[in-house]
Amino acid sequence: MTTATLLADLETTSYDNRVKQLVALGRRARTDAAAAALLQALAAAEGFYERQLALLACYGSRDGALVLAALAGPSRLLRGLALSMVAKICSDEQVRAALATLPRKAQLVLLRTLWQRGRPEVVDAWLAELAASADERLAQFLFLGTQATVEQYLAAVLPRWGTVDWVRLAKYHPAVAFAQLRAQQQAQTAPDARLLAHLNAVLPALAKRQPDHALALVREQLRHEPPARIDLHPVAQRRPNEVAELLLAHEDGAAVRLNISHLASRLTEAWLLAVLQYRPSLVPNREAWLRRVPPAVRRAAFGVAGNGWRNAEGWLPIQLVGLLPREVREAEGRRHLALPALAARPATRLPYATFLPWHEAQAVLAPFVRNPDAELRTVALAALIGVARYHRDQLPAALALVRARANEQDPVRQAMLAALAGLPPSCWQATHLEEVSRVLRDALNAADLSPATASEAERLVVAQVPRHPQWAAAWLSDLVKARGQVYLALLGDRLTDTDVRRMMPVLLPVLHAWATREREGMLVQVAQTLGRRLRGLDELARLLERLVLATRHAHVASQLLRLLLKYRPAQAAALIPALLESDPSAATLPPVYTYLHRRRQDLLTPFLGQRAYKGRFATGSTVLVLPLLTGFYRWTAQQQRLFAETLTQVTHDEQRDTPALFQAMQQLGALPAVVPARLLELAAADVERLAVRDTALRALAR
Repeated sequence: MTTATLLADLETTSYDNRVKQLVALGRRARTDAAAAALLQALAAAEGFYERQLALLACYGSRDGALVLAALAGPSRLLRGLALSMVAKICSDEQVRAALATLPRKAQLVLLRTLWQRGRPEVVDAWLAELAASADERLAQFLFLGTQATVEQYLAAVLPRWGTVDWVRLAKYHPAVAFAQLRAQQQAQTAPDARLLAHLNAVLPALAKRQPDHALALVREQLRHEPPARIDLHPVAQRRPNEVAELLLAHEDGAAVRLNISHLASRLTEAWLLAVLQYRPSLVPNREAWLRRVPPAVRRAAFGVAGNGWRNAEGWLPIQLVGLLPREVREAEGRRHLALPALAARPATRLPYATFLPWHEAQAVLAPFVRNPDAELRTVALAALIGVARYHRDQLPAALALVRARANEQDPVRQAMLAALAGLPPSCWQATHLEEVSRVLRDALNAADLSPATASEAERLVVAQVPRHPQWAAAWLSDLVKARGQVYLALLGDRLTDTDVRRMMPVLLPVLHAWATREREGMLVQVAQTLGRRLRGLDELARLLERLVLATRHAHVASQLLRLLLKYRPAQAAALIPALLESDPSAATLPPVYTYLHRRRQDLLTPFLGQRAYKGRFATGSTVLVLPLLTGFYRWTAQQQRLFAETLTQVTHDEQRDTPALFQAMQQLGALPAVVPARLLELAAADVERLAVRDTALRALAR
């Protein structure tokens, strides 16, 4: 095989397949002189593309000498590729040769790669050479050695270490970091700002890997520093009870600004109650952590700290009362209804009746339910319906209340539907659905039904989808007929795969009907809200595929293709070539040209600006210039030359706007296999437009 034949074969394949072929060629080159000569010819070529092919073949040939040669080459991209290959391919001698010639930043990258690849011997040998010559780089790179090497040379570099070096040591050798800091603490006789800075820098990494050691360092440091000066948060994440104990025991613990509300559920009941009593500032987000602790702990916590949770007028936020156990919740509801400070504020006072038993709440709210003031009726009705959250046997009474007020004005109707939709989905049983249907029908029949009220009706229906899919699917169809749209809020996150499979046989006929009635936006919304559940929905995926092939709306096709690429990549991989074959103008869709750029470079050549395409997504009057800025190393040299010709034409077009011109210049500078002759012209000192010259210079710097 000649070089020309190889290049011709690779021209018609994707980048991934090109790499596979080159790796196979590299393996043959180990024993085949002709294959080895072919790779040597590619490596000796002047062009970036040929040298890239030769370097990729080293994954198969294991030619470390060629990798070392690429490290010294003129191409930044090839130097980066070669640097990533050294630890995988090169021998210990070749690695040491590379370390001797690389700049310091690249040395660090290579040493990290060697550590990740499990080659500690070569790292230790090089560190020993640095130590023997008293090279200052030893301090920067020592953390990448083995523990024995680090311990051997640590004393020599510690005086020059800063916080970054300590953090690296804690990540790679937490036991060594702990031992060193503990030794310094034990020798400490007074506050030491430098030691404190190193400790605070190390604690996040050390707490993640060895939390008990991190806790021990904190305990020791508290002998000399107040807790407010120590970064306790990472340690509290791993050992919340122990940190709570330290802060409760320390005389300056109250001055610490530490919020462990999200960790309150991990505290033992005893420590949580102690924190609430003596250090309440540690758990300020009461509503967040009360949800996550058992009812018995909530009761005890309220008994200890409840008085402190009340505001100056003696009342609690209604959301907080709703999280309390039943007997405490009902008592607080009665107390708030009798609170003098709320007597003149019915809109604030009446919602507390939600926490009472139904008949007691009904007696309190009845005068306001009959009040001619619509705002008071709104508050009272919502509060009475909300009683069903805590007394589910009263749900039929709540539905009867709503039905009896079918002729209420729209704001009141909206509040009633919102209250029903806000009840937990587990409240609803099959026996309730007939009455719910009547409530929904009354709302849809109202002449003054507003979009806001309709959205509450939708929310009530969507809440039933997991438990009552047949009923919910039928009502979703009715809502679309009546309102023209429906919003399914993140349904995929609220359903399990089992829920979806149970729901889809009922929902699919509705979706097919939407497809035939040009409700494409509704189908897109359903697909988006199902999200990751699309992975197991073959029939829905086929429906979406047919829609992509038929729609004339670019945004619909783009949204569906993104979903298929994310959740059903194999299906999208087959769909996109078929879509391009039926309509080449699909190349203008961002998901399509991005996919071709990243995965199917073999299909990309016709869309590099040589002609305009007319179809569902383009008029054919303008040539598409793909708005791609990086990743051109995946393209063949011929593709890069074709695209460069298109970009050069753009820079000569005086009718082009300045942003389009600047983008074309950036793209020219990013094509590694093309000599940027046009950029050199634009960067000339005598160019009149200084902005163009400066942009060309920046592009050339790449």
